[in-house]
Amino acid sequence: MTAAALTSMTAADAERSADRQAVYVLAQTEARRHLKGVALWFGVLGIALTGLSGRGGGWQGEVYESFPLLFVPLAAATFLAGVRSGGRDRRTDLPCLAEDAPLDATARATGRLLGMAPFVVATTLAVVAVEAGIRIEGGHWIGESPGRTDSAVHTIPELVQPIAFVALAAAAGIAAGRAFRRHGPIAVLGMIIGFMTWSVYWAFQFMPMAVFTLVQTAPIQEYAGPPGTDPDTFPPDWLLARPDEFTHVWLRVYVDQWLAAGHVVYLLGLAALCTAAAVRGSRGRRWLVAGLAVVAIGVIVQLAATGFALTPGGTGPGQQP
Repeated sequence: MTAAALTSMTAADAERSADRQAVYVLAQTEARRHLKGVALWFGVLGIALTGLSGRGGGWQGEVYESFPLLFVPLAAATFLAGVRSGGRDRRTDLPCLAEDAPLDATARATGRLLGMAPFVVATTLAVVAVEAGIRIEGGHWIGESPGRTDSAVHTIPELVQPIAFVALAAAAGIAAGRAFRRHGPIAVLGMIIGFMTWSVYWAFQFMPMAVFTLVQTAPIQEYAGPPGTDPDTFPPDWLLARPDEFTHVWLRVYVDQWLAAGHVVYLLGLAALCTAAAVRGSRGRRWLVAGLAVVAIGVIVQLAATGFALTPGGTGPGQQP
């Protein structure tokens, strides 16, 4: 290899290293902006207020299923902060960052995506804190006698779901900020989606809609038997919901870890698709392919977890005759 070729390779490596360093500096600058801004702390306050207001406990599993809903305010705040951060390249009323100068659009988008890390870290810490409190108190109530427990705690996939949800909100915000010059309508749309996700979450928990919703709650219910069934004839390890004015049949209540894990994979796939929309170019196309593959895997895992019994045409044990 000639000296000229070695010199060329060294120069190229040095340029790539300088670009990476500039991206990291931009990410650090953005992260500091978020830590000093109000969106992050309003989101954290939203978690606290939602947790304190609570969701009663009027029916079995109500408090247990509200866990992912605690983090919807932080996800909404994350989206709004992402829109503002992603729109710096298109807005003239926002101060420019000196670190932007040597970077192309893809590098700037990457730096701003990485700069959303405080929101993901805050979500992780909040998840740990909330679940620790639940376990200290002894767990939640799921099921009705004779199939009842008062010590239910959330599984690992359920704990990861809010983190994946906020990561998706961050990537979606950056992508929207880069794509749209007028951020007001996008911010309003994001708030509407957040409000619907929190206030009428129950409307999106029926299969197969629950596979594609942003927030998937647990436990889930499947048909166990007609209303006249003696509950003592059900397997002793089943958690049960009695017939009421809405269901009229006995239901088995349970938490499916594979279903929850598949939903986490699905959310991460959506986050990858939003990342593709943010970074664009050849790197964006790679993210697009990866995102589509991950979304498909997440959907398949969720449907397989139910044995396709809760989807139209299903034939599994949970299908109501």
